[in-house]
Amino acid sequence: MVEIIKVDNNLEIWRILRPRKYEDLTNVGGFKDGGYAVPLEHLRNVTTFVNFGVGEDFDFEIELLRKYNSSKIISFDSLVSTKYFITHFLKGVIKFFLFRCGIRVVFQRLILLLKFIYFFHSYSI
Repeated sequence: MVEIIKVDNNLEIWRILRPRKYEDLTNVGGFKDGGYAVPLEHLRNVTTFVNFGVGEDFDFEIELLRKYNSSKIISFDSLVSTKYFITHFLKGVIKFFLFRCGIRVVFQRLILLLKFIYFFHSYSI
């Protein structure tokens, strides 16, 4: 449900944008980007989540599905595709054989590829 707020004057907009204090914050998402501090009451009521710009790290979305039972996640990102992750992994392998990076980079890119395949092919509609 979308709540439409009618703003009649300038004072009303400041009341809407005023910071709020939440006591029940929890960290959701990965540790690479720091995750997101979200109130638990909001997470319990989420049925559909819309995300613009997933990128390479989709730990937030995985946790929403597993831990908070969100029924639907709609993500928009032109970067995220099987082709992107396979190309990213193969470039890492080539750089490794050319001694331009270590084996750690290859494994990180392989894990990203496997995570992508698991998440987007297991949870897609």
